[in-house]
Amino acid sequence: NNKKVALSKFLVFSFCLLLSFVFLLIATKSSPLYPFNDWVDTNASFTMGKAMMSGKILYRDIFDHRGPLLYLLFGLGYLISRTSFLGVFIFEVVSFSVFLFFCFKILSLYLDFNYALLALPLISAAVVNLKSFEKGGSPEEFCLPLITISLYYILNYFKTVYPKQMPFRWVFINGMIAGCVLWIKFTFLGFWFGWMIAIILSCLANKSYLHAIKRSLIFLAGMLAATIPWIIYFG
Repeated sequence: NNKKVALSKFLVFSFCLLLSFVFLLIATKSSPLYPFNDWVDTNASFTMGKAMMSGKILYRDIFDHRGPLLYLLFGLGYLISRTSFLGVFIFEVVSFSVFLFFCFKILSLYLDFNYALLALPLISAAVVNLKSFEKGGSPEEFCLPLITISLYYILNYFKTVYPKQMPFRWVFINGMIAGCVLWIKFTFLGFWFGWMIAIILSCLANKSYLHAIKRSLIFLAGMLAATIPWIIYFG
Protein backbone atom coordinates (compact mmCIF):
# COMPACT_ATOMS: atom_id res chain seq x y z
CA ASN A 1 0.00 0.00 0.00
CA ASN A 2 2.80 2.43 0.87
CA LYS A 3 4.51 1.67 -2.44
CA LYS A 4 1.26 2.31 -4.32
CA VAL A 5 0.74 5.63 -2.51
CA ALA A 6 4.34 6.67 -3.23
CA LEU A 7 3.96 5.71 -6.90
CA SER A 8 0.67 7.59 -7.11
CA LYS A 9 2.24 10.73 -5.64
CA PHE A 10 5.18 10.44 -8.03
CA LEU A 11 2.88 10.12 -11.05
CA VAL A 12 0.74 13.05 -9.92
CA PHE A 13 3.80 15.26 -9.38
CA SER A 14 5.16 14.19 -12.78
CA PHE A 15 1.86 15.28 -14.34
CA CYS A 16 2.10 18.60 -12.47
CA LEU A 17 5.66 19.03 -13.75
CA LEU A 18 4.54 18.38 -17.33
CA LEU A 19 1.65 20.86 -17.05
CA SER A 20 3.92 23.44 -15.46
CA PHE A 21 6.51 23.12 -18.22
CA VAL A 22 3.98 23.31 -21.06
CA PHE A 23 2.02 26.27 -19.69
CA LEU A 24 5.02 28.30 -18.55
CA LEU A 25 6.82 27.65 -21.83
CA ILE A 26 4.13 29.87 -23.35
CA ALA A 27 3.18 32.12 -20.43
CA THR A 28 6.47 33.38 -18.98
CA LYS A 29 9.01 35.51 -20.83
CA SER A 30 11.76 33.65 -18.99
CA SER A 31 10.90 30.74 -21.30
CA PRO A 32 13.44 29.71 -23.98
CA LEU A 33 10.74 30.53 -26.57
CA TYR A 34 11.26 34.26 -25.89
CA PRO A 35 14.46 36.03 -26.96
CA PHE A 36 14.62 37.88 -23.62
CA ASN A 37 12.52 39.01 -20.67
CA ASP A 38 12.00 42.77 -21.03
CA TRP A 39 10.39 43.32 -17.60
CA VAL A 40 12.48 45.73 -15.57
CA ASP A 41 11.66 44.05 -12.22
CA THR A 42 12.89 40.65 -13.36
CA ASN A 43 16.07 42.14 -14.77
CA ALA A 44 16.66 44.01 -11.51
CA SER A 45 16.22 40.78 -9.54
CA PHE A 46 18.60 38.97 -11.91
CA THR A 47 21.19 41.73 -11.44
CA MET A 48 20.83 41.45 -7.65
CA GLY A 49 21.20 37.67 -7.81
CA LYS A 50 24.25 37.96 -10.07
CA ALA A 51 25.85 40.44 -7.68
CA MET A 52 25.11 38.17 -4.73
CA MET A 53 26.81 35.22 -6.45
CA SER A 54 29.76 37.47 -7.33
CA GLY A 55 30.46 38.27 -3.67
CA LYS A 56 28.57 41.55 -3.34
CA ILE A 57 26.59 42.08 -0.12
CA LEU A 58 22.91 42.80 -0.72
CA TYR A 59 21.66 46.23 0.38
CA ARG A 60 25.22 47.38 1.12
CA ASP A 61 27.03 47.06 -2.22
CA ILE A 62 23.91 46.88 -4.38
CA PHE A 63 20.31 47.77 -3.59
CA ASP A 64 16.76 46.86 -4.58
CA HIS A 65 13.67 46.78 -2.41
CA ARG A 66 12.67 43.09 -2.43
CA GLY A 67 13.71 40.29 -0.09
CA PRO A 68 17.04 38.40 -0.20
CA LEU A 69 15.46 34.96 -0.69
CA LEU A 70 14.08 36.11 -4.05
CA TYR A 71 17.55 37.28 -5.05
CA LEU A 72 19.03 33.97 -3.94
CA LEU A 73 16.69 32.16 -6.34
CA PHE A 74 17.72 34.48 -9.16
CA GLY A 75 21.36 34.05 -8.15
CA LEU A 76 21.06 30.27 -8.43
CA GLY A 77 19.35 30.81 -11.78
CA TYR A 78 22.33 32.94 -12.82
CA LEU A 79 24.69 30.08 -11.95
CA ILE A 80 22.70 27.79 -14.28
CA SER A 81 22.72 30.28 -17.16
CA ARG A 82 24.68 33.52 -16.94
CA THR A 83 23.42 35.06 -20.17
CA SER A 84 19.73 34.07 -20.20
CA PHE A 85 16.75 33.44 -17.94
CA LEU A 86 16.89 29.66 -18.45
CA GLY A 87 17.83 29.06 -14.81
CA VAL A 88 15.01 31.33 -13.64
CA PHE A 89 12.63 29.44 -15.95
CA ILE A 90 13.65 26.14 -14.32
CA PHE A 91 12.85 27.54 -10.86
CA GLU A 92 9.55 28.88 -12.15
CA VAL A 93 8.62 25.42 -13.46
CA VAL A 94 9.53 23.74 -10.16
CA SER A 95 7.64 26.40 -8.18
CA PHE A 96 4.51 26.08 -10.32
CA SER A 97 4.71 22.26 -10.12
CA VAL A 98 4.66 22.43 -6.32
CA PHE A 99 1.70 24.80 -6.52
CA LEU A 100 -0.24 22.39 -8.76
CA PHE A 101 0.65 19.37 -6.60
CA PHE A 102 -0.76 21.02 -3.48
CA CYS A 103 -3.79 22.19 -5.44
CA PHE A 104 -4.33 18.51 -6.20
CA LYS A 105 -3.93 17.61 -2.51
CA ILE A 106 -6.48 20.28 -1.55
CA LEU A 107 -8.96 19.09 -4.18
CA SER A 108 -8.43 15.47 -3.05
CA LEU A 109 -9.77 16.41 0.37
CA TYR A 110 -13.17 17.02 -1.21
CA LEU A 111 -13.19 15.34 -4.63
CA ASP A 112 -12.51 11.98 -6.21
CA PHE A 113 -8.94 11.36 -7.45
CA ASN A 114 -9.88 11.63 -11.14
CA TYR A 115 -11.83 14.87 -10.73
CA ALA A 116 -8.97 16.42 -8.76
CA LEU A 117 -6.56 15.44 -11.53
CA LEU A 118 -8.79 16.78 -14.30
CA ALA A 119 -9.02 20.16 -12.57
CA LEU A 120 -5.27 20.77 -12.77
CA PRO A 121 -5.10 21.85 -16.44
CA LEU A 122 -7.97 24.29 -15.81
CA ILE A 123 -6.22 25.72 -12.76
CA SER A 124 -2.99 26.02 -14.75
CA ALA A 125 -4.69 27.92 -17.57
CA ALA A 126 -6.47 30.24 -15.15
CA VAL A 127 -3.44 31.06 -13.01
CA VAL A 128 -0.94 31.73 -15.80
CA ASN A 129 -3.38 34.34 -17.15
CA LEU A 130 -3.15 36.36 -13.94
CA LYS A 131 -1.27 39.65 -14.02
CA SER A 132 1.45 38.20 -11.75
CA PHE A 133 2.44 35.83 -14.56
CA GLU A 134 2.37 38.50 -17.27
CA LYS A 135 6.17 38.62 -17.64
CA GLY A 136 7.59 35.88 -15.40
CA GLY A 137 9.83 35.81 -12.35
CA SER A 138 7.65 37.91 -10.04
CA PRO A 139 7.76 37.46 -6.23
CA GLU A 140 4.04 36.63 -6.38
CA GLU A 141 4.86 33.68 -8.62
CA PHE A 142 7.36 32.22 -6.14
CA CYS A 143 5.12 32.89 -3.12
CA LEU A 144 2.12 31.16 -4.70
CA PRO A 145 3.20 27.58 -3.86
CA LEU A 146 4.06 28.61 -0.30
CA ILE A 147 0.57 30.05 0.22
CA THR A 148 -0.97 26.90 -1.30
CA ILE A 149 1.03 24.59 0.99
CA SER A 150 -0.17 26.45 4.09
CA LEU A 151 -3.72 26.51 2.73
CA TYR A 152 -3.58 22.72 2.36
CA TYR A 153 -2.33 22.28 5.92
CA ILE A 154 -5.13 24.32 7.48
CA LEU A 155 -7.88 22.79 5.35
CA ASN A 156 -6.54 19.31 6.07
CA TYR A 157 -6.44 20.14 9.79
CA PHE A 158 -10.05 21.28 10.01
CA LYS A 159 -11.26 18.39 7.84
CA THR A 160 -9.33 15.46 9.32
CA VAL A 161 -7.83 16.45 12.71
CA TYR A 162 -10.05 19.04 14.43
CA PRO A 163 -11.18 19.21 17.28
CA LYS A 164 -7.81 17.72 18.25
CA GLN A 165 -4.92 20.19 18.37
CA MET A 166 -2.82 20.83 15.28
CA PRO A 167 0.47 18.89 15.61
CA PHE A 168 3.44 21.01 16.66
CA ARG A 169 5.36 19.85 13.58
CA TRP A 170 2.71 21.26 11.25
CA VAL A 171 2.75 24.61 13.06
CA PHE A 172 6.55 24.81 12.90
CA ILE A 173 6.63 23.93 9.17
CA ASN A 174 4.12 26.64 8.40
CA GLY A 175 6.07 29.10 10.51
CA MET A 176 9.11 28.35 8.35
CA ILE A 177 7.02 28.83 5.21
CA ALA A 178 5.84 32.22 6.51
CA GLY A 179 9.48 33.05 7.30
CA CYS A 180 10.44 32.32 3.69
CA VAL A 181 7.68 34.61 2.45
CA LEU A 182 8.91 37.30 4.84
CA TRP A 183 12.25 37.25 3.00
CA ILE A 184 10.66 37.31 -0.46
CA LYS A 185 7.89 39.91 -0.09
CA PHE A 186 6.70 40.64 3.43
CA THR A 187 3.37 42.16 2.33
CA PHE A 188 2.04 38.64 1.72
CA LEU A 189 2.28 37.80 5.42
CA GLY A 190 -1.34 38.88 5.92
CA PHE A 191 -2.36 35.36 4.83
CA TRP A 192 -0.50 33.84 7.78
CA PHE A 193 -2.01 36.30 10.23
CA GLY A 194 -5.37 34.84 9.24
CA TRP A 195 -3.89 31.33 9.31
CA MET A 196 -2.69 31.69 12.90
CA ILE A 197 -5.89 33.42 14.05
CA ALA A 198 -7.82 30.35 12.84
CA ILE A 199 -5.51 28.05 14.82
CA ILE A 200 -5.65 30.21 17.95
CA LEU A 201 -9.45 30.43 17.79
CA SER A 202 -9.68 26.64 17.42
CA CYS A 203 -7.65 26.33 20.64
CA LEU A 204 -9.71 28.94 22.47
CA ALA A 205 -12.97 27.27 21.36
CA ASN A 206 -11.80 24.18 23.26
CA LYS A 207 -10.59 26.33 26.18
CA SER A 208 -7.03 25.18 25.47
CA TYR A 209 -5.41 28.49 26.33
CA LEU A 210 -1.95 27.04 26.93
CA HIS A 211 -2.07 25.25 23.56
CA ALA A 212 -2.84 28.58 21.87
CA ILE A 213 0.24 30.17 23.45
CA LYS A 214 2.46 27.17 22.65
CA ARG A 215 1.40 27.08 19.00
CA SER A 216 1.94 30.81 18.62
CA LEU A 217 5.48 30.49 19.98
CA ILE A 218 6.23 27.45 17.80
CA PHE A 219 5.00 29.31 14.73
CA LEU A 220 7.32 32.22 15.57
CA ALA A 221 10.15 29.72 16.13
CA GLY A 222 9.57 28.42 12.60
CA MET A 223 9.80 31.98 11.24
CA LEU A 224 13.01 32.47 13.22
CA ALA A 225 14.46 29.24 11.76
CA ALA A 226 13.89 30.66 8.27
CA THR A 227 15.50 33.94 9.34
CA ILE A 228 18.68 32.60 10.97
CA PRO A 229 20.46 31.92 7.63
CA TRP A 230 19.97 35.59 6.70
CA ILE A 231 21.23 36.77 10.08
CA ILE A 232 24.36 34.70 9.43
CA TYR A 233 24.67 35.99 5.85
CA PHE A 234 24.41 39.65 6.80
CA GLY A 235 26.48 39.11 9.93
